[in-house]
Amino acid sequence: MDKTVAKALNLLENLVKSPEPLGVTDLAQRLDLTKSNVHRTLDTLRQLGYVEYLPEQRKYRASFKLWQLGTWISENLDIKQVASPHLQALAEATGETVHLCLLSGDSVVYIDKVDCKHHVRPATRIGGSAPAHCVSTGKAILAFREAAAKAVIGKLEKHTPQTIVSKAAFEAELAAIREKGIAYNRGEWHVETIGAAAPIRNAEGVVMAAVGVSIPTSRAKMPDVKKLAPTIRATAYAISAALGFHGKQ
Repeated sequence: MDKTVAKALNLLENLVKSPEPLGVTDLAQRLDLTKSNVHRTLDTLRQLGYVEYLPEQRKYRASFKLWQLGTWISENLDIKQVASPHLQALAEATGETVHLCLLSGDSVVYIDKVDCKHHVRPATRIGGSAPAHCVSTGKAILAFREAAAKAVIGKLEKHTPQTIVSKAAFEAELAAIREKGIAYNRGEWHVETIGAAAPIRNAEGVVMAAVGVSIPTSRAKMPDVKKLAPTIRATAYAISAALGFHGKQ
C-alpha cells in the first residue's frame, strides 16, 4: 500500500465526515501525523480541487469535487443499466454495431457497445475513445453542449479527407443536428467506417450521452445509414424516457 496515497485519502475522509471545517492541528491529532505532513497533504489536495481553505477560520473543508465525481459515476452506472436493453434492440434491428458514448473533454468515451454478428466490424472497445468532432456520437452531444462545442471548434484536427476542420462548416453541421436530431459520421475518423447517432437526455433535459450505429463502408453507404435515422432517434428517446425525460427530444 502506498502510504502517501493512504494518508491523503484518510485525511480527505475525515474532512468529508466532519460537520465542521478542521484545522491542521485537529487533523494531525486525528491521523497521528505531524503538522508539516498534514499541511503538505492539504496543500496538494487544495491544488487538485478536493479541499477548500477558509482563511477567516484558518481551517479546511472538503470541496464539492467529490460530490461531482460521485454524481458522474452514478449517472454513468445508471445510464449503462438503463440503456442496455435498448442497445441490444437497436443492434438486432440494424444488424450493426451499436455504441453508447459520453463526452470527456474533446473526445467521446465508449462506455458500452453491442457488436454486430458480421466478421467485419468497427475496431472499437469499451473504455476506448475517439475525437468528438469526427464521430457521430460526439457530434450528437456537442450540438447540445455549447461550451464544449466552442472548445472543440477551436482545435479541429484533420484525420481523414472527410473530417470537418472549417469552423463555419462545423457550426453548420451542429445546427443541422439540432434541427434534425441526428448526427452523421461520413468517414471522418476512419475512412472505412460511417455511422449515425442521436443524443440522450437525462431527467432535466440535459444531453449527457449519445447512442449510435457504426457500419463499415464495405457493407453500406451513407444513403443506407440515413435510412436508420428514425430507428436511432427512437432508441435515443426511449433511453431518455427511461432516465426520466419526457419532453421533446
